[in-house]
Amino acid sequence: MGWKDKTKGATLPERIVQIVTRGSLAAEHEQITEQLEQSKGSSLASSGDLRARLADIEQEMRDSSVSALLRALPRNRRPGDTRPTWRELADAHPPRLDGDGVMEARDRLAGGINYQTFPEAMVRACIVELDGEAVSLDDADWQELMSAVAQGQFDELVANAWEINKDKVSIPFSSGA
Repeated sequence: MGWKDKTKGATLPERIVQIVTRGSLAAEHEQITEQLEQSKGSSLASSGDLRARLADIEQEMRDSSVSALLRALPRNRRPGDTRPTWRELADAHPPRLDGDGVMEARDRLAGGINYQTFPEAMVRACIVELDGEAVSLDDADWQELMSAVAQGQFDELVANAWEINKDKVSIPFSSGA
């Protein structure tokens, strides 16, 4: 198989990020975990109940999670992919310049893009599936999804989208294989 055959079937890097929509359960989980830690060594009958509740909470959190499949943006237009290329997205969010024409420090540190507007546009463009369903998020769907996400979860989406777009892809090494 020649290089042209291989590139015709090429796929872009992907990553799945879990968005937990019942984040309030984390506090209860933490509280029960602490109670169990404190009860170590004692023969509390309630520890079995606590362990059972902990397992229930973990299951509730898994059940409430939305799986977001992020796919890297292409460098060039690809047939069937309506998402912007990386360059098109970056060009749509140019760095801000101060009165002297010097790039704002945060935008320079972010790689020459507008650090305030680019991350949200990048995540939105990279999400291609939610819970296994192909999506192209319109404004209303995007707002609904983002209303269920805390800043820390959004930061996780940003970090993963950035990594699949900017990190190199190499053949994994497994010492156990």
